[in-house]
Amino acid sequence: MMVFSGGLQGSVWPYIPTIKMRVHLPLESTQLSAIVRAVVGVIAITDASAFIRSLRRVLDAKASLKIDPALLVIGPAEFKEEEK
Repeated sequence: MMVFSGGLQGSVWPYIPTIKMRVHLPLESTQLSAIVRAVVGVIAITDASAFIRSLRRVLDAKASLKIDPALLVIGPAEFKEEEK
């Protein structure tokens, strides 16, 4: 029985934050144990600015390459409205 799939093959999970999974048998199960198998794909982005710029180019060739510094912060960040 498959319990979860992150979008079938080819989907990767975020590198940050850490993903935690718990697996358990249903409460009505009479099994004493089960075999669990997991396969995980991860992409580590080592240059966040270059990644954001390239992603924007893929999504829209005319996209702005200006990056709000809050996007480069790991954890909570405060975003500011861009003036036009």
